[in-house]
Amino acid sequence: MYQLFKPFYFAIILSITAFITSCSDSDAFTGTGTGAGAGTDTGTDTVIRIGSSEAGTFTDGVLLATPNTISAGGTSVITAELVDATGTAITTNNTVTFSSTCVTDGIASFSNPSFLTTTGTATTNYSAQGCTGSDIITATLENTTQTASGTVTVASATAGSVEHTSNIPASIALAGTGSALSLSETSTVTFTIRDNLGLPVEGEDITFELNSIIGGISLSSLTATSDATGAVTTTVQSGTVATNVRVTATLNSNTAISTVSPPIAIATGPPAQNSMSIAASELNPNAWSVVNKQVTISVQLGDRFSNPISDGTIISFRTELGIIDPSCTTANGGCSVTWRSGNPKTNNLPIDPLANPPGFTTILAFVEGEESFIDNDANGVFSDGDGFAVLGFDREEAFRDDNGNGAFDAGENNIDFNSNSVHDSGNNLYNGKGCIHSTLCDANADAINVWQSIELVVAENDPKVIGVAIGSGAASATFPASFNTSQNSLTFTIGGTVNEQILPVGTKITFSTTNGEITSGENHTVPNSVSSADSYTVFISGDDTSSSDGVLTMEIEMGDSGSIFNFPPIGIID
Repeated sequence: MYQLFKPFYFAIILSITAFITSCSDSDAFTGTGTGAGAGTDTGTDTVIRIGSSEAGTFTDGVLLATPNTISAGGTSVITAELVDATGTAITTNNTVTFSSTCVTDGIASFSNPSFLTTTGTATTNYSAQGCTGSDIITATLENTTQTASGTVTVASATAGSVEHTSNIPASIALAGTGSALSLSETSTVTFTIRDNLGLPVEGEDITFELNSIIGGISLSSLTATSDATGAVTTTVQSGTVATNVRVTATLNSNTAISTVSPPIAIATGPPAQNSMSIAASELNPNAWSVVNKQVTISVQLGDRFSNPISDGTIISFRTELGIIDPSCTTANGGCSVTWRSGNPKTNNLPIDPLANPPGFTTILAFVEGEESFIDNDANGVFSDGDGFAVLGFDREEAFRDDNGNGAFDAGENNIDFNSNSVHDSGNNLYNGKGCIHSTLCDANADAINVWQSIELVVAENDPKVIGVAIGSGAASATFPASFNTSQNSLTFTIGGTVNEQILPVGTKITFSTTNGEITSGENHTVPNSVSSADSYTVFISGDDTSSSDGVLTMEIEMGDSGSIFNFPPIGIID
């Protein structure tokens, strides 16, 4: 029986296998999907479209701007929508980023530059902050290349004010002098045009005007148009006269709206010879036998208008005796160096009590500048009719006058400005930056070294009585043994022991007597002075009792050191 049914069973098995195979080839598990959407748990990818809906109609790639035209400084609401292939809002997490040219340029802004939406709608407020005209807004779906865009048109702003922004720099050099001073002869003046909301206005025409053109002051441009930041600029070119100048900026569309810049100082020129001064903190320091006694040497400089020269000008120094700092740099028109006592104590010239007295040192200060003149026509430059050579303004080359005779002598230190290896006297031509004279401008040199010098006495700490005069008589080198009060006075010439120059500043000379009466000249103080040995007079009268038993004494207390010296007493007869 088993053998009878065996083929039958085999047929049934084949039929079942064929049925199962046909079921596995059906569409029930086929996956589909396009676009950039997220996949679903059914295996189907969601298509995400970006755009906006208006009146129930969705438009791909287009943003909705409400309103799409705004006033200057206004706001528009920008809307982007995300939907699937059927137009249904996407409710999964998606980020939309907004951008525009004006926002990038800083003249507009978004309240939400990046918006995370779970509803399918992303919005941001677009605010114009100086942007005018059409600005294209773009919304980008994060991690995709899908975008939508729209245009917001911003109306031009109405200018409401002109504001001064800057003068750079606020002080400039006189025309023709800036290069020598490493200073600018121009100043850039900037104004900003704003609307009634305080926002910058682009495209406004402005007219510029100077309040003075003295000396040839000028503007690089008389008109300008405001840029995207509302800025307009013009450049002031200096003239030849020291003054202050202002620039007025006026709106062409409304001439009632204008403003004036702060003043620009046109004041700095090269150092002028007649505006240079030199001084010393002590003229007769107690320094001959002292090393490193310090004296401050100060120089003050002005230009041809007697305004301070520019900060940073370097002044050079030379000294005959001792040592001195080589230079100083000006601030507010002046600067100082330190002279220090020490070797050398003599110069290279033959010592002569009259022509080259010992114990004096000449200090020279010099700097490149220009000769002075009398500006008769007040045009700020040397021109026909101005005073010059006959007034003593024509200068020779700078030199250190070691022997103090006022003239250059062989062996003295010459500052060879033109490097021709000789000392040049005045040339009867004007050497300076501002020269338009028809015949007296030096074509080869528009500058010279302006210079000043000062003498110091290197005073000694040891006093010496060089001579004594009784009454109106001549001075004698012999110290008197006695004095009759009928002769009225004694005059002592006192200097240093070695060089016989004035004693140190502040030295005190005191007289006292034990007979008669000092009526004047009891106390003397040596002044701050450059001179040879000075004289000190004491007046003595008789007292009620005639006698010859008293004496006059003199005590000297040296300035700075405090050393005290006493001299032989002189008998007093009354």
